[in-house]
Amino acid sequence: MKWLITFCVAVLLGAHGAHAADRLEFYQVKLGDTLSARFGKTAAVSVCELNVELERIKNCHDIKAGQWLQLPPNVSGNKIVRKNVSAPATTASTKSGVFRWVKVGGAPLYGCGKREEGLINDEAWQKIGLTDEEQSELRQMVSSQQHRNTYFQPGDRFEAVAFCRAGQVAFERNVLGAWQKDVVVLARTYVLKSGRVLHWVRNCNNWVVGKPLPPVAEPPDEVTPPAGTPAEPPVAATPPALADEPPASELQPVLPQPEEEKSSCLLDPKMYLGQEHEPEHDGNDADSSNLAAALYCTWRGEGGTHGLGFGFQGSWWNGHVNFGSGKFQGRMLAFGPGYEYIADNGWNLEGKLLLGRIHENFSQAQYQSSRTIDIIGPAVSLNLGQRRDRGEKLLPETRLFGMWGLPTSVKAGHSNFGQSIADIKELSRFGSYLSLGVHQDVYDFESFTLWARVGYFRESPVAESMNFRIGISDPYRVCGVGVGVDLDLMNSGEALGWGWWCDIVKGTQVVRSEYRLRQIVKETGVTFQEDGTFMVPTRPIQPTN
Repeated sequence: MKWLITFCVAVLLGAHGAHAADRLEFYQVKLGDTLSARFGKTAAVSVCELNVELERIKNCHDIKAGQWLQLPPNVSGNKIVRKNVSAPATTASTKSGVFRWVKVGGAPLYGCGKREEGLINDEAWQKIGLTDEEQSELRQMVSSQQHRNTYFQPGDRFEAVAFCRAGQVAFERNVLGAWQKDVVVLARTYVLKSGRVLHWVRNCNNWVVGKPLPPVAEPPDEVTPPAGTPAEPPVAATPPALADEPPASELQPVLPQPEEEKSSCLLDPKMYLGQEHEPEHDGNDADSSNLAAALYCTWRGEGGTHGLGFGFQGSWWNGHVNFGSGKFQGRMLAFGPGYEYIADNGWNLEGKLLLGRIHENFSQAQYQSSRTIDIIGPAVSLNLGQRRDRGEKLLPETRLFGMWGLPTSVKAGHSNFGQSIADIKELSRFGSYLSLGVHQDVYDFESFTLWARVGYFRESPVAESMNFRIGISDPYRVCGVGVGVDLDLMNSGEALGWGWWCDIVKGTQVVRSEYRLRQIVKETGVTFQEDGTFMVPTRPIQPTN
């Protein structure tokens, strides 16, 4: 999918050789802590050197309660309060432990291990050490485009950078941007409520941890502790007095903070479009179109994300019956408030209370009829995706959906040879409107997903039908197409049918990324040269804001 990854300035760290796994860990300083008292004299030297080099602290004797210290791999983890990135050690690092990010467009996370984007992101976020709440918050921010653009430049410093190695997400820590000056990395920046900052390199899915520090000169091969730092910080007999510190209850981690403290809701839009066709048979045919849309304002809750908003459902249908002599058409439009719940463990529920109207017309020879029914009722969908979240390919996801409408009023009329018929009792009969369905993803292949669906429709007392479909969709399930059979349960008929569906919001996000890239090209005059499967800018992009 070269069109999907047209512009990527991604992460490949010019590393060669074996990589032994360690963990990138952090410790939050407590009131009265000293490095040597907390970690021991020998480990304190390593902690001191690493955090001075990362500019987390300036003086190893003057650490403040609430600060976060990054721990080197050789420090015992029994004092750790937050575990973070799983990072391979690398022989390509300098002796100071700084990893040079030198190559653009080499090892994107896009398609890593031949997996979908969501699974790759989940692995990266777990290895970064995000809590379930932070992962859910970030997932909502990604889906609702709650980000700002960031331009990385050579000399930027990062806590860790992700890339794909052997089909798995791996991290290099203490990274220095060392690419050529005519290449600029464009990323989307997400600031979580906890203050953690993550950057997503456009289109290639690489994650960068931590806000870039100001550009600095490349460190020498040998790094010595800053002047005034002893080889072994002394152990304090008693905790030093920290007169300028606030009460312990008010201490907060010294981490980057969001630009806005107020937590406005994150918008979660949804839009699905589909059509069903029943080709001509014995003069009869049928076509229908369906649209479901919603917009939710979401917020975090215990174990998942809640959303309140407004939803819409619409259906349009037409066709011929009675060997083609009778023609019918109709539509159903319904609006109403909605609620959604997205559970952290992979399932979600959506419900709406809809008020709507059905309008139907029928004509055959000189006979014509029409009726309008106002309805009220619920629409519910339940998505069970836990198996897909666990990486299982067989029966990875199940979706259940339905709508039930009861009439609040019925208006009907008919005529023959232009003369109105007074008796409308039979035409005015309307019991309920019921639509049910089960959509089962059967198997996730490398390049497509096999799915099956069963649908049931009843408009009592005049129509009752079922349809069966089996089909395929793209691996990201933006669009799918299926074929099968339609059954007329009221008149004991059957016919072949086919249909398609698309997730408009998901598809729009892909198109929007491509369109924004072209805008950048137009606004900045950047030209592109192809580099393998990537398009790399041949001169820097200057921020427009």
